[in-house]
Amino acid sequence: MQAIDCGQFKSKVVELYLNATCFGVISKSQFQELTQLESAADMGEMKLIRYLNLLIERRTIRIRRIAS
Repeated sequence: MQAIDCGQFKSKVVELYLNATCFGVISKSQFQELTQLESAADMGEMKLIRYLNLLIERRTIRIRRIAS
């Protein structure tokens, strides 16, 4: 599985969101990074973070514990 190249995006939150929703998985380190980015997120990014957390709670998106 190869991550989507989101070089044109200025928002790391958007990049993490797109990768997680496209592949249905997010690494533990990316999830932790998303949690750290939450404190500086704007309104739109906060909506993406909340929705991503909801998808993780519903197990639509899985957290990959081991990096591959």
